[in-house]
Amino acid sequence: MYIDTLGRVEGEIVRTSPEGFALQLKATQNRREKIIDTLTWLLNKERFLLPETRRHERIVPKNPATKLKLSDGTEVPCRVLDVSLGGAAVDVEPKPPIGAHVMLGRTAGRVIRHGEDGISLKFIEIQDHTDLTDQIG
Repeated sequence: MYIDTLGRVEGEIVRTSPEGFALQLKATQNRREKIIDTLTWLLNKERFLLPETRRHERIVPKNPATKLKLSDGTEVPCRVLDVSLGGAAVDVEPKPPIGAHVMLGRTAGRVIRHGEDGISLKFIEIQDHTDLTDQIG
């Protein structure tokens, strides 16, 4: 499932109730720690007036399928997990190396992180909200 503040969460539903369900996470220790950190931040942000850590709101595109163009010109099919004005999370194999310059659709970016779900890109320039969907898809 995809949860706005946590991203993609995988697991098995182990119990249901009228209030919802219990999920047994299927995640690495690193991913579990990230989820714990995010949930802790969410629980405490108003109480302690904690600042937002992301500059731009993330959205999940209606059509996530696109292509990632590598620096050698190779185009690889990929799936955009979420995107913001400053970057994107992309499910792609093989993963380009960290630091690699790529094109996500028509938007230039650089690989800044590898994760179990794919890669994180930082766009070279902050994108305009109205053009973002056209440039990625």
